[in-house]
Amino acid sequence: YIFKGEVQFKKFYDEIFAVILDKYGVLKEEKDFVFAYYTSGVIAIIKKWLENDCIDNISFICNLIIKLINYK
Repeated sequence: YIFKGEVQFKKFYDEIFAVILDKYGVLKEEKDFVFAYYTSGVIAIIKKWLENDCIDNISFICNLIIKLINYK
């Protein structure tokens, strides 16, 4: 493992994200896909922010991510 990243990521998934998905009744066979969907979106926002030389305030970026994750 590089910097034990895979171990930490698995721990994050098991202890946080899987619990949240359970709370919202996401089926076991859908969890990996839902996780991939959300993480890809967050990564895309951060990538765009970096491409724009981080001109937007970090609080704006964080709030945007939270808003989109909680979008109803």
